[in-house]
Amino acid sequence: MQSLQNKIYISTRPKEQAASLELLLSAEGAKVLSLPTIAIEEEEWNYKKTELLHTIWMYHWLVFTSVNGVRYFFDKMESINGNYLLPIHIKIAVVGKKTADELLKFGHEATFVNPGNTGEELAKAFQQQIKPNEQILLCLGNLARQTLENALKGKVEYTRLDVYRTVMPTEFNEEALEAIIKDQYEMIILTSPSAFRNLLVLLEDKIDVSRLRLASIGSTTTAEIQQFKMNPVVTASMANAQGIFEAILRKSNS
Repeated sequence: MQSLQNKIYISTRPKEQAASLELLLSAEGAKVLSLPTIAIEEEEWNYKKTELLHTIWMYHWLVFTSVNGVRYFFDKMESINGNYLLPIHIKIAVVGKKTADELLKFGHEATFVNPGNTGEELAKAFQQQIKPNEQILLCLGNLARQTLENALKGKVEYTRLDVYRTVMPTEFNEEALEAIIKDQYEMIILTSPSAFRNLLVLLEDKIDVSRLRLASIGSTTTAEIQQFKMNPVVTASMANAQGIFEAILRKSNS
């Protein structure tokens, strides 16, 4: 019998990022209801940002911490410069294999791939790759924490470029909402602090949120949950779909 047979899980991941986790859970018999509590949009653009892309040759490193960062950066490069080309001297650092794979779609290969999946892990490892006189461009989302900036401060010159933003969706899956309100679910899967915060806003005045059964993708999201005097049922040891799937499976089999 499949380990998660007939159990209902609520995924709060954005629609474009939900497939891998849903496949893993479904293969074990679970039903996955999608309830994205965050949506990804292009960041607002201005003259200063456009000039930055026109002078991209000034930088020695580009740093991407997510697939979204890669996708929105190169989409904007194409719309402004007409192509995805970068000066040959520019090196690229990314978090994780998925981000590196996304980079290949735009014709570029990562110089440095951090084996972990968090900004903290990248910040620690990346410092060993750079030289004091190098210029770094951090291509991030508007809600990205200042982990990398704090690690680089005083060591090299860097510029932060927010290329996408995380917002609250305007529509929600009523079936998933009803399952939460009626307590007919196993766990709600959270993959970022912003997903958790938006979930609380969505459920405000509907249920007692302190009783929610939450599955966290990693320590950063768990820390955000704990600030609200709550604890997730499980926290993944690897901050990716496979990690959270394995954490859920272990809990189910315990």
